[in-house]
Amino acid sequence: MTSTYTANNGIEKIATGDQSGTWGETTNTNFDIIDRALNGVGSITLSGTSHTLTTTDGSLTEGMFKVLSLAGSPTGTNTITISPNDQDKLYFVKNASGQSAVFSQGTGANVTIPNGNADIIFADGAGSGAAVSSLFASSVNFGDNVTLNSDDAVLGFGADTDVTITHDPDDGLFFKSTATGDDNPFVLTIQTGETDIAADDKLGVINFQAPDEGTGTDAILVAAGIEAISEGDFAADSNATSLAFKTASSAAADEKVRIDSDGRMQIGVTSATNNALLTIKDSGSANPMARVTFDSGNSNVSNGVSVGYTAATFQPDFEIANGDAGIIRFSTNDTEALRIDTSQRVNINTTASISSFPLHVGNSSGNVQVLLSAGTNFNSTIGFADPADLTALAAGSATEATGQIVYAHNGDQLRFHTNGTQQMTIDSSGAVGIGTAPAGGTALDVRNDGVIQVVSTDTVQLIASNGGSQLKNVSNNVFLFGTNNTERMRIDADGRVGIDTTTTTRAVLNIDTDGTNTATGYGIALTNTAGGGGTWTLQCGDQAVDNGAFTIRDTGISGTTRLKITAAGIFVVPGAYNTTISSAANVFVGSSGILYRSTSSRRYKNSIENATHGLTELLALRPVTYKGNNDDDGNTVFGGLIAEEVHDAGLTEFVQYNDDDEPDALAYGNMVSLCIKAIQEQQETITKLEARIAALES
Repeated sequence: MTSTYTANNGIEKIATGDQSGTWGETTNTNFDIIDRALNGVGSITLSGTSHTLTTTDGSLTEGMFKVLSLAGSPTGTNTITISPNDQDKLYFVKNASGQSAVFSQGTGANVTIPNGNADIIFADGAGSGAAVSSLFASSVNFGDNVTLNSDDAVLGFGADTDVTITHDPDDGLFFKSTATGDDNPFVLTIQTGETDIAADDKLGVINFQAPDEGTGTDAILVAAGIEAISEGDFAADSNATSLAFKTASSAAADEKVRIDSDGRMQIGVTSATNNALLTIKDSGSANPMARVTFDSGNSNVSNGVSVGYTAATFQPDFEIANGDAGIIRFSTNDTEALRIDTSQRVNINTTASISSFPLHVGNSSGNVQVLLSAGTNFNSTIGFADPADLTALAAGSATEATGQIVYAHNGDQLRFHTNGTQQMTIDSSGAVGIGTAPAGGTALDVRNDGVIQVVSTDTVQLIASNGGSQLKNVSNNVFLFGTNNTERMRIDADGRVGIDTTTTTRAVLNIDTDGTNTATGYGIALTNTAGGGGTWTLQCGDQAVDNGAFTIRDTGISGTTRLKITAAGIFVVPGAYNTTISSAANVFVGSSGILYRSTSSRRYKNSIENATHGLTELLALRPVTYKGNNDDDGNTVFGGLIAEEVHDAGLTEFVQYNDDDEPDALAYGNMVSLCIKAIQEQQETITKLEARIAALES
């Protein structure tokens, strides 16, 4: 019988009767193999970039060592092949070769051990696909405590040990990242195992507490802590979280400060009640008070809020202080700028409180100015209100105080309101409007029954230039306008106006250049009866004569009509009917009533094309006779065409349309071109027929 060998270390199992004379030698070799497998440390000298770790049956080889100490001088990363690949192997490896070492047993997974590191590796002996794995590649569980006994012990993480925890006997633990380059900070992450995060769930907690001292109850309680608290249910697009800070005094620590997901800080309150970036609240006493006090021990610093102390004197650049006698002072550069006294009176730039003035702005060394600033399109307003006004404003039933002084920056107007209504306006030019906005070019405009008066017995007057210009209301209710101390115009008690005349009984407006106007019964009469221009009359209104027409006559009230606009808006020029001219020009009346001159020159035309309508369309037209609806006698017969039929024939270029886009009139003069086109087509046909006849005759 032949000896056999163990599967993993090649220990010879001597068969009965085998190894005669050498049995002891073989047994000793087996003992050496067992010694290597149990506790043997083999120094493996590496060179180049590859090495084979061999286990040979019945022989002492490198692959039998339990502990491998890698040394030598490899030229690069050295691949160590464990052979044969059908044997299970467990190695403790320490790499001191100066290069990384890769352990492989086939095409399966490999293990890389960086220089200076140690590892425990296992080869599964699965043949060509055998894999090598590391004991430390996955979690390692220890049933009891793990202690690093060295005062300077280092716990490393990562393939390159780029993150370490180092113990210093004097300063505690140091967390360090050895990674170099920009933006490579050490990151410590606390992660909860909960996968369904709801509002007020704690993602992580850091607590601080003292050991149990054996006495009292406080020693074993949490003295301080930091908690990450969810603000709502987490989702793919939502992870709003607050950071809470807890402290304790005589019980377990509770929350004192919170920073929410919007960056707002709350002191003394767990949730923000407004959009303030900082909220301070003291609710732990019967008389809660939030206070920020800067106390340097210097007598110049009062209780309150102070900002910007100077290094030498501890004087505040800005201070809100509750000082003597309950007065609140606001100071800048250590100088009081504003105070509120115990009677709620406000003093600006002065300490003198006046009992009858809730607001006092003072300047003992110069002018006093109060500035209201607003945007270009907004108003600056000073309002005046009584308690009833305030109640209405608070309820939203009123939009402004009863009294106001308003400056409208858009338009630069100063407005004065009384009883909730704008009463006076001063515009950007300095013009004043009372009861209205000032009219353009008017320095003073008084409306809404406004009155400007100088009272003198029974006369109201506006006088300028030492009496040279006058507006005068005399006792008989006649309003006079005068220049050079002479009456030029009057408005009588009936509202009739007389210009250059004292007679106002003849017309609403009576203008007389020489005082002898004889027009009667007309609403408006403008007559020149003397002067170089001859006699003429402009008149409007006499129902008995002209039925409300506006008329221009040549020789006075009874003269010949030269131009008239009737009450119906008809424009009448009598002289035009019998006045002719040998000119190509004619007149067209537009729908708006505007008179246009009709032209034919190429200068006034564009998009000129040959006419397409001719004989066919002309033959489709229906000549008719008719009577007009507006003819005076109703019996006159006219001849022509119907505009709608011309439109239906496709001859829209000869149709005039009204404002509703309906056919209204025909441009008969323009239809000459249609006739010419039809004649041309007929002549072309005649020419062709003549040619055929001539050909037949020949």
